[in-house]
Amino acid sequence: MYLLRVVTFKMMPTYALINPLTQIWQSVGMPHQSISISNNDAAIAWLGMVVWISLLVAFTGVWIQAGMQLRPTIITILILFWIAGPAGTALAFGSPLTRLTFADGWVTVREVWLWKQRETRFALIKSSLRVIRTKDSDGGPYFRLDLIGPEGLVITVAQGHQEAKVKATRDQLIAEIGAAAP
Repeated sequence: MYLLRVVTFKMMPTYALINPLTQIWQSVGMPHQSISISNNDAAIAWLGMVVWISLLVAFTGVWIQAGMQLRPTIITILILFWIAGPAGTALAFGSPLTRLTFADGWVTVREVWLWKQRETRFALIKSSLRVIRTKDSDGGPYFRLDLIGPEGLVITVAQGHQEAKVKATRDQLIAEIGAAAP
């Protein structure tokens, strides 16, 4: 019945969206609460690699156009930058923007790359949430909350140096599971 309401709502004419009764009707049967977690770090990496490649092309063009004598060290550095550029670009653009939405015991994982998107939906269960203790580059404790999805999909939900914050996120999600139980 819930799906029928959503489909019916989407098929309504646009003037129905203005009607205040439509807003009340829309909220009937909808989840009362949802938790969303976004990871947009990939956008920073994308932008960084666009700037890197742009500057690399510009400097290479300036050196070639000016007809400067390139010493072997400059040529070596330029070659290293050209090797790192495409490798870094492939790595950066291989990382998606991720948005997790937890509502009514279900998890919706939406991953967006520049050329495609993928959305996965599965039931949230307690055993799919794992707090993992690792070490950072300085040897200090580092904590990560992983969500294990279908077909081995592993999504990092929270991470940081403070175990209490990572566990608080886990507890919030477990409370969401409990609220969604019939």
